[in-house]
Amino acid sequence: MAETAEVKMVPAGEDIEGVKRIMGFSRLTIKVDAAQTLGGLFLIEQYFVKKGGPPRHMHPHQDEWFYVMEGTFVFEI
Repeated sequence: MAETAEVKMVPAGEDIEGVKRIMGFSRLTIKVDAAQTLGGLFLIEQYFVKKGGPPRHMHPHQDEWFYVMEGTFVFEI
């Protein structure tokens, strides 16, 4: 792990690289890229533009967390 790290504030709705990313049903903004943390963390803000969500999937080597800011979601664990 690096001894020093650059800290960068990324406001709500903005992407760390200033890129607009659309993934079918949602708009993504990357806050922390995994490369910045040697794979330790990948953090995104995801805004759903229509009802629905990702297909059933697993991440066998990563934890996945959700923090819902608005609306109602159903999760299968």
